[in-house]
Amino acid sequence: MRGGMHAPDAAASGAGTLMIDRVSFAAPFGPLGVIAELVIGPYLHRLIERRNEYLAASSPE
Repeated sequence: MRGGMHAPDAAASGAGTLMIDRVSFAAPFGPLGVIAELVIGPYLHRLIERRNEYLAASSPE
């Protein structure tokens, strides 16, 4: 990747914790990078969703 940033944040919310993930990235290689971003973007979205599901399932109630 040409550049990327992941900024996770957590805050108390009602009876639990609100987690917010801010992600940005840019792929290199000009027009080929745009095509790569079309693949990488959804992959990163799924990766973070799965991580959040895992964290929610493993946290004490």
